[in-house]
Amino acid sequence: MNIVIQHIKDLFDFSILVTCILIGVFLLLVDAPKLGKQKYMKESSLAKIIGYVYIFGSIVVFIAFNIF
Repeated sequence: MNIVIQHIKDLFDFSILVTCILIGVFLLLVDAPKLGKQKYMKESSLAKIIGYVYIFGSIVVFIAFNIF
């Protein structure tokens, strides 16, 4: 189990963090408004939630992996 966690730590570097944050920003700034204009309100709300999870989740995981 420790070997798997160590490999994930090695893979999750700063470039992956930036990529995850950019995906979250794209969801918030492009997908959610576009879905809202097309009257897909549930999907728009879900895109916003997933965008925030991508942004804050990736930051938390990055910090956690660097601390431990």
